[in-house]
Amino acid sequence: MQEAGLANPDLNARLTALALGSTVEQVTHARSSMEDSFDEETVVDHLSRLRASAIELRGAPYERWAAGARASAGTASG
Repeated sequence: MQEAGLANPDLNARLTALALGSTVEQVTHARSSMEDSFDEETVVDHLSRLRASAIELRGAPYERWAAGARASAGTASG
């Protein structure tokens, strides 16, 4: 994705993969021990969006979220 210009080229690809993979592993472990667990579809969707955000994925299908974040940033106080 970095070579294609879709992800932040300044990130170390191997370290990023390790960190994000560890996050998924930890969330999976924590989810199994939660009293009120999130359903699988919600977890996969959230982790996918988190990953896309972490690597600054360009062309992500979350333009609605990005537009909302830009709008919020313009109205945030101090």
